[in-house]
Amino acid sequence: MSGKAAKIPLTKRMQDILRQFSSSRNIGSSIVTRAKIILMAFQKYDNRTIGCRLGFSGKMVGLW
Repeated sequence: MSGKAAKIPLTKRMQDILRQFSSSRNIGSSIVTRAKIILMAFQKYDNRTIGCRLGFSGKMVGLW
């Protein structure tokens, strides 16, 4: 799934936790990156756009 981001249902609480993760300096960078990817996918960005904004290919975003 490298073109279109998966549909991700998130509760308000999940979004809050992911926002905390995405700006944390105390957790691993891979978790921070995945949190950012999930939040952007929830906002209906496609994988290529997410990848461009985070410095990855759309294919890599699709794998994560």
